[in-house]
Amino acid sequence: QAICAALTEVFDYGLAYFERYGRPMSSDSATVAQAFAYLNRWACVDSLRKDYKAARRKLQDGRHPVAGEAFVVVGSHMAHVLATQSGKKSLERYHKDGPLPFVADYVRAQKARGIFALSPDLERLVGAWAKDWAKTWTPSVRQLVFAPFADPQHMEGLRTQFAGARVYPDFARELGALTQEYLFRAEDAAAQRTAQLAVALYPEAPRAWLAKCLADLCAGQSTSAKEDLRKAMDKDADGEVVTASALSQLAARFVEAGRQTQAVALLEVAIAELPQEPALYAAMADVHLHRARAWLHRAIEVDPTYEAAREKLSRLR
Repeated sequence: QAICAALTEVFDYGLAYFERYGRPMSSDSATVAQAFAYLNRWACVDSLRKDYKAARRKLQDGRHPVAGEAFVVVGSHMAHVLATQSGKKSLERYHKDGPLPFVADYVRAQKARGIFALSPDLERLVGAWAKDWAKTWTPSVRQLVFAPFADPQHMEGLRTQFAGARVYPDFARELGALTQEYLFRAEDAAAQRTAQLAVALYPEAPRAWLAKCLADLCAGQSTSAKEDLRKAMDKDADGEVVTASALSQLAARFVEAGRQTQAVALLEVAIAELPQEPALYAAMADVHLHRARAWLHRAIEVDPTYEAAREKLSRLR
């Protein structure tokens, strides 16, 4: 997954540079060679196995100045080679086909040149992944819509279409967002189905496990929800998905949807796992304040002359 993400950045930023300026970022052979060496060193299974966090950080740095913008240098060089071989117009198809065909085509074009090659291991990975990508990134998959009004059978079909493939499109974000949308609409059965699909297809994605946590909470399965949240946190290597801020915002969305009970359940699970995060306690207070205001307004509706309720309500404002 980390290697795929790196190749995607090589494609995204390198091709964008070439298309904007009409030239590779560097024509200096030593600079280009150094950039390829950086990619080959860190986009490597052995490096990731040896020290995953360190290697992943290097891959995340690849497009930034701290790494000499190595991925931009590599990607723009690849685009230059492909454009020289087949014309600049030929680059347009990669916006539809994606990064793996782009890199795989460069590997084939590079064979005749003999310089600036990917490592043999990375070449093999790209070759195998590109075949899987061709089978999974089909026109029907590209046209999928992830929305409550969409036919769920089309999404379920991904199980069969992606079966056996080592690389396929990443829809974890879309499935997670759709799960939340279903829950905010109180369509819990659809949310559970979508979350189950997310973890089946993307078992290493923290967004998938967070989606399942939310769906299980709304189904009253608190024990499973706790386990799901732990898995989401374990897989969130960068700490960018399962944060106190994100969980607090989800609780607020539940309140807006009129699902205060689910907001409390989420925050209880979150506080159990992240007891040192003050934002979660503040979010819990917000939920209870919202409930208190609702009850006080109800008291005034029952008896508009009931001053005790009005006094309490004024203190809460």
